Amino acid sequence: MSKLTFRYEAVDIEQISSDLREEALHMKNPQTFLVTIFSDESYERAFVERADVLYDPESKRMGIAWGTDATWADVDGLESGIEMYLNDGEEWNQRN
Repeated sequence: MSKLTFRYEAVDIEQISSDLREEALHMKNPQTFLVTIFSDESYERAFVERADVLYDPESKRMGIAWGTDATWADVDGLESGIEMYLNDGEEWNQRN
């Protein structure tokens, strides 16, 4: 399987999924992002998907909703958390 790559941009909380918005109410400083996912490192648009991310830098907890209900894990940081979710599902599940 090829490695998935991504770009992300900060978005207003109203732009993310309702699952994640509800959880943001329980965070002091929630950060919300829209992630564009590509099928390879060249960022070609042959396969493009989007996911919503809610990240709490204080607790280092991240929720990602990619076409389904949100899934959660403890992460080391924003970018490494997205990378883990996309390319190391086993590690993501261990940190869930």
